[in-house]
This record gives sequence, structure tokens and C-alpha cells, in this order.
Amino acid sequence: MTFIEVIAEVQSLNPDLLALTGDIIHFPSQANLDHVTEALIGLNTPILYTAGNHDWYFPGVDARG
Repeated sequence: MTFIEVIAEVQSLNPDLLALTGDIIHFPSQANLDHVTEALIGLNTPILYTAGNHDWYFPGVDARG
């Protein structure tokens, strides 16, 4: 299942909260961060995000809301 398919499945379940427990990107790049952000921006669900060792040091992650 791709990340986009997982997000579509999450959206269909209408959860109270989505917990992302890190490593949502494997290789830190602006393109990868943009891909994830675009997929998550349409969710009508609060998101709790904890950075993993692959994405913890990427500047601006916390500023995206």
C-alpha cells in the first residue's frame, strides 16, 4: 500500500486522531516533505506527529501546522 492509499484509508475511517510515530519519509528532501504535506493537508483529522530518526532534523517541519 502506498502512502497516498494509506491516507485515503485513514480518511475513510474518519478517526478522532491520526498519530504519526516517525519516519514518514525515508530520505529527507523538500520534495518528500511536500509529498507528505500535500497528502495530509486534506485530512479533516487532528494529527499528532513525532519525528523519527529519518525526519527529525528537517528544518521547518514543526512550522507547517
